[in-house]
Amino acid sequence: MLELVQSAIEREGLCWEAIWEAADEVFVFGSTACGLSNATSDVDVLCVGRGKRRQSSRLELIWIPAERVLTDRWLGSDLANHVARFGICLKGTPAWTSRVFVSPASRALKESQIRAAVKALRHYFCQLSIPYRSKRLLLLRRNIQRLLILRQGGAIPPVPMLDDQWSRCGWSWKDLMTEADLERFLSPGLCCWLSRTTESSRNSG
Repeated sequence: MLELVQSAIEREGLCWEAIWEAADEVFVFGSTACGLSNATSDVDVLCVGRGKRRQSSRLELIWIPAERVLTDRWLGSDLANHVARFGICLKGTPAWTSRVFVSPASRALKESQIRAAVKALRHYFCQLSIPYRSKRLLLLRRNIQRLLILRQGGAIPPVPMLDDQWSRCGWSWKDLMTEADLERFLSPGLCCWLSRTTESSRNSG
């Protein structure tokens, strides 16, 4: 795993030795850490220390200052929960991973992201190609799944696990929307539009 992360970082033109030296802790997370990556997957890396963030189609390198890892804001975030549950520590002895929790702010942020996505999708839906409509609905479905997991106090798994859970649960969009109780934070008009749209997409698919 260490060699894989080093290779991903060096492919981006970054100095692996400098990053390794600057970081107090290094984690790999996401689908790579769970052995579920494929040819299109990026490598997700979290470093505790001071450094510059890097994001591309092949690498997401995130830095968090050491003084922040014991704050409630970090410990209650969905990223902290994910890394603590599914990540692999490559360097350091983290003291924070056993103290993570799902904060109300984390759940509220996910609801806000879903609300913004539905509003944007409704506004532009007729202008989108059918494949792109399907892609946006897929991303929305995954985010609603993530919200349900956060409400249960759980850590959000990598995307392949989310998709596997969806395929095994046998739910319809209607089931998902009911379980998520979207009317708690979406207007009746948005809920009605989403219900009609997902039913139409299912029937046409």
